[in-house]
Amino acid sequence: MATFEPRSSPSSSQAGASMHFVLRRTAQILGVHPMIIGVLGTGLVLGLVSLLLDAVQMTLGDATVLVLAAALAAVAVSTSWLFAFVLREQVSKETRLRRLSTTDPLTGLANRRSLESHLAQEWDRARQRGSRLSVLFIDIDHFKRFNDTLGHAAGDEVLVAVAHCVRRVARRSVDFVSRYGGEEFVVVLPKMTTEAATVMADAIRTEVQGLQLQHITDEHRCITVSIGVATCNPGEDIAPAHLVEAADAQMYAAKTAGRNCVHAVALTKAAITT
Repeated sequence: MATFEPRSSPSSSQAGASMHFVLRRTAQILGVHPMIIGVLGTGLVLGLVSLLLDAVQMTLGDATVLVLAAALAAVAVSTSWLFAFVLREQVSKETRLRRLSTTDPLTGLANRRSLESHLAQEWDRARQRGSRLSVLFIDIDHFKRFNDTLGHAAGDEVLVAVAHCVRRVARRSVDFVSRYGGEEFVVVLPKMTTEAATVMADAIRTEVQGLQLQHITDEHRCITVSIGVATCNPGEDIAPAHLVEAADAQMYAAKTAGRNCVHAVALTKAAITT
């Protein structure tokens, strides 16, 4: 026999949604230090209790006032700190959800969605200060063959290992490392010339090769990567997507050249239109 869960009434659902909205908005305002609610709430309610007791002291005895003060203070302080703990949990939940929405669960790197947002921000900053912006497009060589032969578990281990290599080399505070999808990674390098970005790309290539992760063929005895580099001065004639596309094209040029190498280009308006 089928069983059914009891439905909540529309009024209770609306009340729950309203409470969630209040907590969410409060968390957005005081999300950095939600426990401040408890401190401020305690001070506020104790002040109000003091004013209330002053008002009723003329008609009540001192003992009654003392008991009433203790009861009201206990309720007020408890309510303030209860709300503070609930708010802290809400902030923690919001933080976890935000991290999950912008992080690749396998490698721990930023995901493609986060990359697009970050690249747009760095693009605007580079335009404002007139500095260069470089992008690396990294692809693991013959990964599909490796993954199909040895299985996804082995492939995942390779992806994690390569991600760590990229992160170890691109370690400036402004460097942004992301998993673009599949076996591809993209690195955003603010204030970096083509030459400097090429040096970093080759350091990543060397780091991956140095892992000596065994491949499945005699021709390719260890896992390697091909890397494309693209650099530009962000302007009105070039969009962020063009920079990534140019780095992607250079990565394919590295594949054509024999893999396990780096190809680079300094992007101009002429390079975009041709």
